[in-house]
Amino acid sequence: MKCYSLAAALWLTVLAANAQRTTKDYKDYVVTAKGDTLRGQIQLTGKHNQTVVLYRYDQEPSRFTATEASSYGDASGPVGVSKQVGAAGSPMFVTSLVRGYVSLYSGSNADGARRFYLQPADSTHIVEIPPVFTPLVLLPLLPNCPALRLEYAETSHMYSYTPSGMSKMVIDYNTCQRPQQPSIANYHPYGLHTAFGIKAGINASSFTTDIEPFSGKHQDFVGYQAGVFLRFYSQSKFSVLIEPTYLALRSVYGPTPIPNGYAYYTTNQRISIQYSQVQVPLLFRYTAGHGSMRPYLNAGISYGLNFGNRSVRDFHYTMDSNQAAGPVDNSRTIVTPDSRSVGLATGAGMLLYQPSLPVLSVELRFDRMLDSFGSLSTTYHNSLRFDLGIMF
Repeated sequence: MKCYSLAAALWLTVLAANAQRTTKDYKDYVVTAKGDTLRGQIQLTGKHNQTVVLYRYDQEPSRFTATEASSYGDASGPVGVSKQVGAAGSPMFVTSLVRGYVSLYSGSNADGARRFYLQPADSTHIVEIPPVFTPLVLLPLLPNCPALRLEYAETSHMYSYTPSGMSKMVIDYNTCQRPQQPSIANYHPYGLHTAFGIKAGINASSFTTDIEPFSGKHQDFVGYQAGVFLRFYSQSKFSVLIEPTYLALRSVYGPTPIPNGYAYYTTNQRISIQYSQVQVPLLFRYTAGHGSMRPYLNAGISYGLNFGNRSVRDFHYTMDSNQAAGPVDNSRTIVTPDSRSVGLATGAGMLLYQPSLPVLSVELRFDRMLDSFGSLSTTYHNSLRFDLGIMF
């Protein structure tokens, strides 16, 4: 009953919190080529994520290419800007890394490879920098700064072809040329965001071991779990989650008769599995759509720490009516699980979105955990979990 009350209390708290909030503007936006700012929720699709889809409630989704939009972003600022590649090239969406006298961008080229792009001073277009750059490539774009030693090949070792390395090179050059004009670095170059949440629910678990199998009627198998999660996401359909969770795992098997040969008493065995686990799964999520209801799929690996083991085998003896005494009822501790578990997790759920409100989630998950292994025994458990969550 306690686990049902926990889930109900969480859900009622969520509903009460939502009832007290008011709708606010969307945090994502698209600036069209005409200069209009449209707010909604964005998702990147198409070849190399070069199409921005803007979702708004009660309206059809709008799609924008780099020709139709000048930029897009979220509450933290611009995520992608439209820039023409080369003097006669087509525009594409790139991510700003450094803004200044010379600016630096990153993006995917026509082959889908991640590249860096320079926008020289007083230029309206950007130029792709290859992974192995030479003085012949850099000097025309970053001239008149002997202190950077760009005429030497070892410069490529000083400034690595990474966001931090290329940003340092451009900032150093800007400082050399325009020390009075500060460079503005973007420390979240790829629009990566994090979201924190809490969740709780109930689980139904079954246990298996290769020594003295757990037999008999399976009952009292409902436990509960509660935890927190951290989600890492961008404007794509994929995200990564880490979910430290406390689980109370329960199951009872039996009572089951045990053969005693021709003994004058009968024996019934009852198995009670009861222990706790702190589980830390690493999950990969695929989320579909950008409406108010967004289904998703989770899959990943999980690591668990086990403690509070109170699992026992209870033996009850029934005497023959002609016997005055016999064996005394007793219990034997079940030593499994080990202190650590490993396993897999998969599940499906639904995210419930409303503008400016916490995101609610409903999820059904399946865990398969290996709880002990070695020369003595192998034990594992399966859990079917139902969770309610709030993401802030």
